[in-house]
Amino acid sequence: MNAGPGPSAATVITTGAGGDASADARALHAAFELAANALIERRRDGEFWSVSCAGEASEFIRINRGRLRQAGRVLRCDATVRAVIDGRQAAQRVTLSGRPDIDVARVADAVSGLRALIDVVPRDPHLSYPEGALRSEARACRAEPAALEVARTVIGEARDQDLVGFVASGTTTRGFADTGGTRHWFETDSTVAYFSLPLPSGRAV
Repeated sequence: MNAGPGPSAATVITTGAGGDASADARALHAAFELAANALIERRRDGEFWSVSCAGEASEFIRINRGRLRQAGRVLRCDATVRAVIDGRQAAQRVTLSGRPDIDVARVADAVSGLRALIDVVPRDPHLSYPEGALRSEARACRAEPAALEVARTVIGEARDQDLVGFVASGTTTRGFADTGGTRHWFETDSTVAYFSLPLPSGRAV
């Protein structure tokens, strides 16, 4: 059973491109580690807890009529806290803010809420969860071009045509940890771009 979204901090969106991408990635990792450790500290005998995190630290550029129209940055980390107690399981989504005091409180609230909910959840005859303490950490990071650099290059090639598009560049992260000792972290850099130009017929490609 999913308990639905918990307390949420809105996605951090700021105007103006640029920023320290490596610092943002470290902030996402730190938020994940904090949530994992908070679960371990709150585990009681007979309970199994896990947290999975999906994060993004990116900058984006919007283009309209062949001009830069909007630039910004996104820093977000969404977590799912899962409880397995007495053959039952339930989960709750939490948005991590990157502030330790707030995030520990949100994890604690999720733990309390799931403990209260689990008694009314039917037992799962097919329940399974990881055993052992596997650990991994992988980073597929490379020198990706900045979104602003890509946008300016494409606008230059469009030669004042009615170009419309979107460019995003940054780091995507995934993390998983449980109270049995398993902990995995992965991050990768990527750049995506979408553009369209009008044809003489009026159609866009």
